[in-house]
Amino acid sequence: MRIFLFAPYWYRYEQSIANALLAQGHKVRLLPYVHIRSFREWLGRNTIYRHRQAQSALYSYGEQDERCNEEFVRYAVDYAPDLLLIVKGEVIKPQYLSLLKHTLRDTLFVNWIMDSPFRYRNISASAHLYDFFFSFEPTDVERLKGLNIRAFFLPLAFDPRFYRKATTLAGERQRYECDISFVGARCREREKLFKQLREFDVRIWGPSWVPKPWSLDFYKLLFRGLPKRMTDEVWGMEVAKIYNASRICLNIHHPQSMQGLNMRTFEISGAGGFQVVDYKRALEGLFDIGEELVCYRSIEELKDLLRYYLKHPAERDKIAERGHIRAWCEHTFEARMQSMLSCIETGRP
Repeated sequence: MRIFLFAPYWYRYEQSIANALLAQGHKVRLLPYVHIRSFREWLGRNTIYRHRQAQSALYSYGEQDERCNEEFVRYAVDYAPDLLLIVKGEVIKPQYLSLLKHTLRDTLFVNWIMDSPFRYRNISASAHLYDFFFSFEPTDVERLKGLNIRAFFLPLAFDPRFYRKATTLAGERQRYECDISFVGARCREREKLFKQLREFDVRIWGPSWVPKPWSLDFYKLLFRGLPKRMTDEVWGMEVAKIYNASRICLNIHHPQSMQGLNMRTFEISGAGGFQVVDYKRALEGLFDIGEELVCYRSIEELKDLLRYYLKHPAERDKIAERGHIRAWCEHTFEARMQSMLSCIETGRP
């Protein structure tokens, strides 16, 4: 099958999806994109994406970027795929997707979204144009179905090339080793939770956690008593080293995850880390709770679990190993692409 993949350039996830499709014998043309909404964001991302060698990506500057839409249509028409797979695609305006659908009449249009589609005007307005719509969030699937859109639940995944058991060298232990780690972006809900975990040895890695001394946020964080051991964002094998060097890997979902699971859920287990995660309904059936990872439903329960498992390393290791095996068997990108294509072929999840 000829597949045209249009996906955001974000921590190499777009390449992970392309590799999963290639491994199944499909022909894939990948066109990544970068969506930059402000000059401040450009300053940060310019360094990040230059380092990751994203010169081949389309750059979209705000929702009114016609050039990005025109280039997307041109590339897709030129390739004439059997299947057009858009991951997220908030930069594509409805009129351009409609034009493409009338041009490529024999092409299946598919979206796999890793955020809520209702957060983005272009996506929610274009949802009816897709033949199949896949979402990580069960409540969004039900909402889409209510709009007569053929929507299905498809969880996120991890890439075994980056998230696997990794040994930290003697010189790296001081950098990565800790009782409790969290890798993820800063948001108000996470700040609020970490403020209540000051009794624990917590280390945080991720975007926006380390403000500059001339920023008001710098003094706000100090005043709120958040952990002082905060580091800028990391990705790939460095994250795997953090998960392996941490006694407990904490996973806190973004508020948009009502019942669905973030990528971190699968990456921690894929890397072999011991995971404590806030309970989401989608965990049922994907992991054996209490046997492959541990869930909390309140801050009091979280504190109790942290105290208990910090004192019981043997139990941590057993749970982490079972979660690791489950992730590698069922939760890779290749497994997700198999599920997606099977659903497209049969019309059933």
